[in-house]
Amino acid sequence: MKKLASALCALLLCLGCTVSASAYANRIIDYALYTDIVATVNGHTLRSYNIGGSTAVVAEDLMGYGFRVIWDATARTLRISLATKNGEPDLPSVWPSYQPEALTQRIGARAKPVYETDIVTYAAGGVLDSFNINGETLVWIDDLAPFGAVVWHPEERVISLTLGDPVEIALAPLIADVELWKSIGGPGSSWETVECRTGTLLTTRYTGTPHGSTTTMLFLSKSGDHISINSLLPNYVWGSGNYLAPREIAIDEAGTRLSFVTPVREMADVSGLGEVKELGDCRCVVDLLNGTLLSLEPLSAG
Repeated sequence: MKKLASALCALLLCLGCTVSASAYANRIIDYALYTDIVATVNGHTLRSYNIGGSTAVVAEDLMGYGFRVIWDATARTLRISLATKNGEPDLPSVWPSYQPEALTQRIGARAKPVYETDIVTYAAGGVLDSFNINGETLVWIDDLAPFGAVVWHPEERVISLTLGDPVEIALAPLIADVELWKSIGGPGSSWETVECRTGTLLTTRYTGTPHGSTTTMLFLSKSGDHISINSLLPNYVWGSGNYLAPREIAIDEAGTRLSFVTPVREMADVSGLGEVKELGDCRCVVDLLNGTLLSLEPLSAG
């Protein structure tokens, strides 16, 4: 089921299709099955469906379980993140009291049709597989692992999500990857972090890569959002990582604004075959709440 949904999304993106929402709503791609499996978040039950042997939950329901779910009707997107308050998790004071209905059909029988959707769902810096049941958007509970531990308890027939620190969850494999590369051929590779009230900035440098050294800056928010600082900077051949050399890195006390100095190069065209414009050292300022580049100012007229 996951592969089917991914393939359909990829095909539509490649073809540049502009299919209406109503057209998607008529395309049955699978069926939800009657199941005795229960899904929980921090021990609290929420609606779930068994589709193709995997458990899916209603994205909109997550708002009652410590998440923010933002719907953009114009762009037809859903964005899922952890709810935070003053830089800390904002868990419900009163959790939903949902209880699954008693089974009226045999386990595995078809319960409801699953429809394709044109809605794009984002979480933790990526796009999630999503689909539609009764006009609601569903996502796999496994895909919420960036927000905590997803564990299957076969004896209890429960699949649980226990919310954790999304920064720690994301940092561990990223740092391990740098250390692995350092040990197998990039001895100059390194990483460093800058922590702030709203998250952690990770700067990595890989040496010994096919195109020389590569530097990346990634902000990991406590809400689970990921902001690629590289993607906000001008492009150069294989990307900004080829010229990025940040210094004087600073994040304000509120954890909302990042500033740093780096040399910047820009190609005259995105093909990488045009004239290179050397901007020299520039002070860059990034809005960490909205993931936007606020300013890029050369430090000298040269």
